[in-house]
Amino acid sequence: MQEIKVDIELENLLPKLDEEKEKLLEEDILKNGCISPIILWNGYIVDGHHRYKICKRNNLEFKTKEMQFENKQEAMIWAWTTQKARRNIDDGTLFKIAKVFKPYYEKKAKENKIVAAEKMNGTFFQKTEKTLDAKKDKVIPINTTKELAKTAGVSTDTMNKVIQVQKHAPEPIQKAVENNAISINKGYELTKQIKSMPEYEKEEKAFELVNNAILEKTKREDSEDERKARNAKKINSAVYDATMLEVNEDNVKFWLEGKNLEDIKWQEKNIDEAIENFLKIKKIIQNYKGIRRIL
Repeated sequence: MQEIKVDIELENLLPKLDEEKEKLLEEDILKNGCISPIILWNGYIVDGHHRYKICKRNNLEFKTKEMQFENKQEAMIWAWTTQKARRNIDDGTLFKIAKVFKPYYEKKAKENKIVAAEKMNGTFFQKTEKTLDAKKDKVIPINTTKELAKTAGVSTDTMNKVIQVQKHAPEPIQKAVENNAISINKGYELTKQIKSMPEYEKEEKAFELVNNAILEKTKREDSEDERKARNAKKINSAVYDATMLEVNEDNVKFWLEGKNLEDIKWQEKNIDEAIENFLKIKKIIQNYKGIRRIL
């Protein structure tokens, strides 16, 4: 069997699964086996680090699939674009990913500019495999921000904010975004607020603004948690009450007794909405259960 190697940069590309999700994944693999192959590049794991560890820990068989990439950066881009759809990517992870891939796209953009200039001067010749596409009539410029946005799966506007924060924000703002203490939008807003300040004042002011933003965010999250808790109780009651109903023709007719046609139509509409909500709940439950099948 091919030797399987682990590259720290590839392994840490995305946040680790939390304890609950990893437990669900392990339960599924123990029950159904490791269905998805471990994706390798030159023997290094590109996709499937968690599956690999679970299989090794439990002495389970697994399949591998070797893929070809031009370099490790290309492998990382593939891994990111493949895995981002499976997980909820937070702003801090997006911030880190932009740092990882920005130098790579900047380098490619520079190479394309050189090739384009050589073509205009009639001095172009094939130097490396990277310039093969430049043999076409037109060399398409690479826009780093657009390429990063496409890779990350966010808008160009969002990626531009990430780049601006990384380029212009003092360390307190950058660290707060990277650690998910504040959002990218808030980091961009704070960066603009201190843009015209003298450099020696920026860091202290940034620290103050970040602390205030974190306090505001905490208050909003507390309020949001209360709202979610109330809704969760309503869902629990609705599901429980519905299962406890004794539905038969006599009971329904008794319920409808004394209601006029408008009242009955209104109740029918309520039932349609209730059915729609229950179907939504069921779909979310199925997706939640299905997480063990895709991680």
